[in-house]
Amino acid sequence: MPSTQRLNLSLGEADIALRRYSADDPDLITVDEIVVPIGAYASRDYARRLPAKYGFRDLDWIAWAGEREMTSPNPELAARIPDFRPAFTSDDYSVQVAACQAGVGAMVLLKTSHRLKRPGELVELKLELPASLRAELTIIRHKRMADLPKVRIVVDLLKQEFTDLRKTQGASKL
Repeated sequence: MPSTQRLNLSLGEADIALRRYSADDPDLITVDEIVVPIGAYASRDYARRLPAKYGFRDLDWIAWAGEREMTSPNPELAARIPDFRPAFTSDDYSVQVAACQAGVGAMVLLKTSHRLKRPGELVELKLELPASLRAELTIIRHKRMADLPKVRIVVDLLKQEFTDLRKTQGASKL
């Protein structure tokens, strides 16, 4: 069951979690970790309309809304832009990407040519993102789930995805 809701592995609410940070519970095992490079992206048409020299404040940002409002990159953008107000918000990633493709504004995405690559004709903007804005991803499972075949199969597939990302994009292990 995919979900953006944080479920409790110790209580058996999920078998595996993909999280931004390692587990601090001694019963949880961090299986693998990766940092994937990120960038700011926009549609070609939107990028053509930008001034020759642009910065964070010049962009119409697409960001998270509702319960996800404090999810990255919102806090990092707010730290860089006084009175940060996104041009478009949604609590749905697919809706955000569609808005970006439609030329509504810019958004932060993974720099990857992975087989699950970023959809559509988006171009990377020339903008140096803050070092605090990192795409960290960690595979976590409960130690009691280690020998369950259904968990082992999915964990092995996820580990292979991480390995492939490292090979193709220069992603690094945490």
